Amino acid sequence: MRELSRELSLPLVATNDVHYVQRTDADAQDTLMCVQMNVNLDATDKPRMGQTPEFYLKSGEGNGPRVCRAAQALESTLEVASAPISPSSSTP
Repeated sequence: MRELSRELSLPLVATNDVHYVQRTDADAQDTLMCVQMNVNLDATDKPRMGQTPEFYLKSGEGNGPRVCRAAQALESTLEVASAPISPSSSTP
């Protein structure tokens, strides 16, 4: 991300790969993946989001330690989040 930020002359922002809302939802996410892929829940090689349940929506405090080396990224993220959306802008 840092390299891309430099290449494109864009501010670096803090991000988090989110697949479920709370850390406790990790097992439910794994179950959903098994259902979608038609894999038995008892399978030893069933799909998982990872070995640790870290794909949840973290608070600013929860993300802070991960990106403390890039304090500017946190500031840029807040700036982007607080910017008004132009009426001509489309949102997904």
